[in-house]
Amino acid sequence: MSATTPTTEQLRVAVTEMHSMSQSAFTEISTFARLALASLETPQAYANIESLATVLSAIWGKAMDADNCIRAEAEGVGCNYVDEARRCRMDAERKASETTSGAGCPMDKPIPADRAYIALQASWEIDGISELVHDHMSLDPDNLPHRALLRRCKRLSSIIMSALGEPDMGCDKLELMLNDEEVAHV
Repeated sequence: MSATTPTTEQLRVAVTEMHSMSQSAFTEISTFARLALASLETPQAYANIESLATVLSAIWGKAMDADNCIRAEAEGVGCNYVDEARRCRMDAERKASETTSGAGCPMDKPIPADRAYIALQASWEIDGISELVHDHMSLDPDNLPHRALLRRCKRLSSIIMSALGEPDMGCDKLELMLNDEEVAHV
């Protein structure tokens, strides 16, 4: 969760954007699914199965886009959902790979301080640019995927900053952040 508490206006904007995204995406998904099901009632659908595969790919793509956009908006105000069962599976997988390969973080060699500082400066700039563009982008539904991408850029920049600037933060926590899981800050 963010270090600052979101304002009522920020929450209102986030909820409005999530509602707009979900309404648009679910309407499209529903329409595609209805068309796919209707096509299965005709022999022509089985003669051209590739068309049905294209529709199913569109449904999948729309669902993934909606998920990413909605997650980014929720994360932007510190309200992202954490799937505890998924987190447990990731932990188990990580522990299993560590016991079989002996690997912790992929890089055992430390990054020189001057290179780390340059990477941190670049991350700060990416974060600032993302915030600036996001804050000046209109709430037009056509901009919502772009707003979500900017939020993701901010998240990735934050992960880089934490990886370089917080040596006590373990790879397991960084992985959770990378996979959009919430990390308890101690």
